[in-house]
Amino acid sequence: MGDFVSQGLFQAGENYIGQGGVGPTSNGLPNSNLSWESTNQFDIGFDLSLLNNRVFIIGDYYRKKTYDLLFNVDLPGTSGYSSITTNLGEMENKGLEFSITTKNLVGNIKWTTEANITYNKNMILSLPNGEDQFSGIGIVREGEALGSFYGYIFDGVFASDQDVPEGLTTGGGINFEGGDAIFKNVNSDNIINEKDMSIIGNAQPDFVGGVGNTISYKNFNLNVLLTYSIGNDIYNSLEQMRAGNGFSPNPRPYVYENTWRKQGDQTDVPVNWMVKPVGNDRNSSRWVEDGSYLRIKTVTLGYNFNDELLRKLKVESLKIVLTGQNIWTFTNYLGYDPEVVTTSSENSRQFGIDNARMPIPTTYMLSLNVGF
Repeated sequence: MGDFVSQGLFQAGENYIGQGGVGPTSNGLPNSNLSWESTNQFDIGFDLSLLNNRVFIIGDYYRKKTYDLLFNVDLPGTSGYSSITTNLGEMENKGLEFSITTKNLVGNIKWTTEANITYNKNMILSLPNGEDQFSGIGIVREGEALGSFYGYIFDGVFASDQDVPEGLTTGGGINFEGGDAIFKNVNSDNIINEKDMSIIGNAQPDFVGGVGNTISYKNFNLNVLLTYSIGNDIYNSLEQMRAGNGFSPNPRPYVYENTWRKQGDQTDVPVNWMVKPVGNDRNSSRWVEDGSYLRIKTVTLGYNFNDELLRKLKVESLKIVLTGQNIWTFTNYLGYDPEVVTTSSENSRQFGIDNARMPIPTTYMLSLNVGF
């Protein structure tokens, strides 16, 4: 949430008839009743040491309820504002956290492993009048998790005109035909419209965690850190822009090679028309992907120079370190980086959306640490 949003914000650049001016921001409607969120939390856990302190296990169960959630609520355009920041609803997070540290080797070669895993279940408990809150692809609904995506269920492509159910339409006099996307007709009324929209994914992961290993032998030491996320969905807005309706000059090769072209083509890529009236590129599960990944986050190799060299150089310590960060990511996600997805600071209802942000770079650093 931005600063001073409760007071109503103005900004420069609101020009009128060629004259410079100052005017309210699109979400600058004041709200004197705005307050901070409040939280109640319960925790219980244990610490366990085994095998002469060579194995440490820590477990924790938590349950956290948050009240007076801060949200940007959309307003009709006739109000002159796009949204207002307000308090609404209750949310619960509950889950388990486990970590284990093991001293695998303790002789000349020392090897220590540290691993952790977290499971969290998020749920919206209540909203004003039980009404859904919408923002773009995001929806906040009672009984569902924050970060849910809302759209149509994509179910393939009509191979030919004969495969289209008779009279299937968008409700505006536009009929579907061969090569168009198949969207699930949830209410079976033969009309594909907003009544057929449903929750199509969620950005909340089932599990997140990491595994680190540290190995040392004589003057050498090596540390490798892996991080992972399992079960989270990503809405690939970049792919929607690249593969939808012919606007992009650089679709993925798969899209180009498998686009529906003629009656009878069996494919999962709809016909690529510029502005196809039925909306083949509309917000749908076609753009929702599994965002699970395993990343080699950090690898560090160090060498401590021996005492003889230290005495000659008249220093207390001397260490050379080679570090690699974000070396490789194992994932089936088609985007640039499954870890870099949009989380709107202005609207926490929308996250897990890939709007083509820059991926985390791979870096290598060589350093020399000298102590006097």
